[in-house]
Amino acid sequence: MEKGTLPPGIAVQTRVLDIGSRKEIGRLKELTRYEHEVNIAENLGLWAEDIFVLSFLRNPTQLHYESTDKPDTWEFLIESLEPNHAAGQKVELVKCEHPLTHRDIVEVKLLTGRNHQLTLSLKVEIA
Repeated sequence: MEKGTLPPGIAVQTRVLDIGSRKEIGRLKELTRYEHEVNIAENLGLWAEDIFVLSFLRNPTQLHYESTDKPDTWEFLIESLEPNHAAGQKVELVKCEHPLTHRDIVEVKLLTGRNHQLTLSLKVEIA
């Protein structure tokens, strides 16, 4: 799991989960599907924020998103996240293909409407 705080106080987590058990996975198996989760845990700021989330897979031939327009990219917008509220978990399916490097990075970039940004890099191993 990779955690961070997006100014002005928006708590964010990202992780890869086993589909059946919803347990966090750090070592992926080839030809298996997983869930990539981005959790906007809460907005501790004083005002509502729009948050644009963009996730990249560095090597889409070994890891790729299954239901997005581009296999290496997943993006979504959270509009007007109010103070003291959470956007909750957003999930996209990821498939692990044949490993090329046995390691990969899932990079998640977050940008607010006030131009604050945060990048989280989640390292995964591929068996």
